[in-house]
Amino acid sequence: FGCKPGYKRRSFLSEEELQRLIHVELRYKRQQAMRDMLLFMCFTGLAFADLKAITYKNIHTDSDGGTWLMGNRIKTGVAYVVKLLPIAIELVEKYKGDNKKKDSPDCVFPVGDYETMKSSFKVLGKKCNCNVNITPHIGRHTFAVLAILKGMPLETLQKVLGHKSILSTQVYAELINPKVGEDTDRMCDKIGSVYRLAN
Repeated sequence: FGCKPGYKRRSFLSEEELQRLIHVELRYKRQQAMRDMLLFMCFTGLAFADLKAITYKNIHTDSDGGTWLMGNRIKTGVAYVVKLLPIAIELVEKYKGDNKKKDSPDCVFPVGDYETMKSSFKVLGKKCNCNVNITPHIGRHTFAVLAILKGMPLETLQKVLGHKSILSTQVYAELINPKVGEDTDRMCDKIGSVYRLAN
């Protein structure tokens, strides 16, 4: 007898939906903050608990001027390391010195509680005309799919996401068929003309 975990198909935001989320006009500061935190999760792969836990001590600059986010996942304790994209750095800078609604001045974002974030994301999803029900974990899924689409190897993505097993990371690769096509095209370019049927 073997017991296999049942994997639910993971939803994620398309690149078009991400652009709509970035450019949506929001009147209220708290709505803007919720959108910004969702974007940060979409561009770093952090889960809600990890977002809530990060402080400025988790952010490091290397000798080349690159900005890194390092910590341990709350869920598993596994280390993660993310080189921050420019949009993620902008979001960190935006909330420096603004301590309203933050758990402490050391916290990077004014996260709040899970249920509030979940209901705010639902409203954001409707405003941006998203095809998926946006939950806090959608950001993590979106980052993983985007990273794979843009060529990040699964082994690297595993370290970025802080997965114990690469099997957890491989679930994301199954979500995107274009990647299979691109990889096969690349292989075809290299060996397509090498192997031909004999006459």
